[in-house]
Amino acid sequence: MFLKFKLYTRIRGFRSCYKICFSEQGSTLVELMIAITVTLFIALVIGNLFTSTTRFLTESDTKVKADVNLRFSMDKVETALLNADFFYVARSTEVLFSADLITDKDYSRTSDFDGDGINNLSDPDDDNDATSIQPSTAQWRIGYDLKDDDDDNDNQVDMRWRIYLSTHQKVFYLDYSKNNESWGSHVETLVVNFVSTTAFTFYGSKNDLLSQGGANLDTNNDGMVSISEIDAVANGGNGNGRLDTLAERNRIVTVGILLDRDSNKDGKRDSQLSTEVMPPALYIKRRP
Repeated sequence: MFLKFKLYTRIRGFRSCYKICFSEQGSTLVELMIAITVTLFIALVIGNLFTSTTRFLTESDTKVKADVNLRFSMDKVETALLNADFFYVARSTEVLFSADLITDKDYSRTSDFDGDGINNLSDPDDDNDATSIQPSTAQWRIGYDLKDDDDDNDNQVDMRWRIYLSTHQKVFYLDYSKNNESWGSHVETLVVNFVSTTAFTFYGSKNDLLSQGGANLDTNNDGMVSISEIDAVANGGNGNGRLDTLAERNRIVTVGILLDRDSNKDGKRDSQLSTEVMPPALYIKRRP
């Protein structure tokens, strides 16, 4: 009798558990729709968070790469321009200038061009022609190294550098020519997807102290000598808005440089870098 009662109790307990766990009533359609809506909302939030995070990381990576590229390029441009001693061309998209032979990557610092027992790096006159006499048209070929454009005595300008922006290609280039060789043999692409249409600006010296003449070129008294003031007829320029004469270019003291880049090609500037360079050899070369 006791066993029958125990078995009956277990059977009733099992049935009760079955009714609780496996109710035939189920979920209503409203409950199902609410569950789906909540699930979709959570998925949407997670999806948006993932998309935003991915976009942020991509943009950050693009900007970092653009910054690195611009800093590397700016270092090359600054190094080249710091050695400039004379400007042949000074435009907003291009500079072309001469520099000492030491800027040639193959320049031998330990050689002795003139055989005087002093290596080239320590010799102020590599070709020993500082006391030579030449007509005015050939003065560029003689003198101490900082004024001599022909240190290797081959009757050619040792080093000319060209840094320019192709606004059509939106590419910024650096090139050099040794001993008047054709341009393009050493051209290097520095920045692609350039956004701005100008890369250079030029400044003179207040009172012209670092160039020539001694006149006060700062006509608007703002402490700066701009391109328009260098080019002004009243200051000896031709007033055409460009630095296209020898007298105007000889008044350049400082060069401003602007580099930028649109890495993802969306038409917007991702990174920008600017600086100013004052080449010390410009003044030395202009001295009588």
